[in-house]
Amino acid sequence: CLSSMASTSSQFANKGLYLRQDWLSSCTERTGLNELDIFEQLLCTDMRDWSKAVIPTNFATSHERREWNGVYVLQMQAIINLCAAKFEDKNIDLAVNPQLLRLTLTDGHHIIYALLYQPIQGLHLSTPTGTKIAVHNVFVRRGYLMLTVS
Repeated sequence: CLSSMASTSSQFANKGLYLRQDWLSSCTERTGLNELDIFEQLLCTDMRDWSKAVIPTNFATSHERREWNGVYVLQMQAIINLCAAKFEDKNIDLAVNPQLLRLTLTDGHHIIYALLYQPIQGLHLSTPTGTKIAVHNVFVRRGYLMLTVS
């Protein structure tokens, strides 16, 4: 059973989901090793409950331009339009201001920020907190993930 749990954990890690072993053990006791059931639990559960830390501790303080290689699933904590004042209703009306969205993301342990300066289907001001997003080989500048469609 341990080898099948290790295999399951490895399969999820290949998709950017780095599971804590204690969470996976308790989840498989309830659901068995059915990957679809485990995946549904991951989507509905806060990452603090199941994720290993994947964001480097010095991520936000590093000002070099680089690429963060690999696949990582992160949870959205907040999203704001930097082109609109928070006290105005312009954050709600998409037609009023241009969009430059800043996302607050977490791996369940550390927080990082991302800029969305090109539209990405499914990410907008009304995207609910707790939404999981996958990033793959993303460009980093001044500690910010620079999110694009590709």
